[in-house]
Amino acid sequence: MMLAIGVVWVSPASAAGPAAVVADARVAAAGARLAATRGGQRVEVLSARTETAQTFANPDGSFTWEEHTRPQRVRRPDGSWTAPDPALRRNSNGTLSPGAAVVGLAFSGGGAAAPLAEMAKDGRAMRLWWPSPLPVPVVAGATATYPDVLPGVDLKVVADVDRFTHV
Repeated sequence: MMLAIGVVWVSPASAAGPAAVVADARVAAAGARLAATRGGQRVEVLSARTETAQTFANPDGSFTWEEHTRPQRVRRPDGSWTAPDPALRRNSNGTLSPGAAVVGLAFSGGGAAAPLAEMAKDGRAMRLWWPSPLPVPVVAGATATYPDVLPGVDLKVVADVDRFTHV
């Protein structure tokens, strides 16, 4: 019998608690290691996947952890993963949001009732207001342009998968 110990990075704690997540990750890591050893190619430890990182079991029994500085994938509400998509779409309430982002992000659809931008994550939100009613924006991809917010001045907000900018 062989005992193997490896480091596994896990996603945020589940409702079962951190100990259950770590135990599940260890079982998954052991299964991935066995599959990699038997199959002769690396196998991802799926329970360790995050927006920016992946862990792989290698055929030699070691693990490889790959980390990116920017999100490479976005978790959907159903728990599945999708590619990041900053292109703006109109929501049912008239605001604009990216197709798939790691933060909740919404831009004003025009008017005075909503903030220019709202960003939320982990139960916290930030709102940025414009001092006067906004015109209906012209949308192109991830950019919303509010024409003539001041005489001769347009306001542009650009969505990204984990932030936004405005000029």
